Order: sequence, then structure tokens, then C-alpha cells
Amino acid sequence: MQSLPRTAIHQHYGQITGFVAPCNGHPVLYGPIAGQVTDDTEQCLLLARRLIADPVSFDDLAWASNLMAWEAAIRERGLRNLLGPSS
Repeated sequence: MQSLPRTAIHQHYGQITGFVAPCNGHPVLYGPIAGQVTDDTEQCLLLARRLIADPVSFDDLAWASNLMAWEAAIRERGLRNLLGPSS
């Protein structure tokens, strides 16, 4: 439902009582199935693994490399939930 106003969510989905797939033409989400882990969750887990790998000092170059590898894997899976401008 990310980036959709409340009225558009209600129009496309009605009352939501469980997992639903994004509506056709959603401005951000393309192709995930209902209940699929999102890019935000995947990036959070990726960051957690980076912090666990080196809890003393954060390696920003390794983090950037991790993000780029993650984006390449997303492309290989055929999804378009890629890194946004704030990344």
C-alpha cells in the first residue's frame, strides 16, 4: 500500500483482512505475491548481517557492495523493487 493515499487503497482493495498482492499499476510495487517479503525487509536483514559481521566498525564500502549485490539478485529474480534515490 506504500505511497497510495487512503482513498486509493480503499478503492483498490476494500477492507483488508489478510495478505493481498499489490494492485495492477501500483506506483512502487511490481510483481510481488501476497505476503511476500518486501525490499525494505530484505535490506533490513542485509544490514543486520553487515552489522553482525563487523560489530566494532561499520564498513561503508562493504555495505555499498552488499546493496549492489542485493540489487543484482533482485533483478535476476525479475522484480523491480530496486534501490530508491534515498539509498
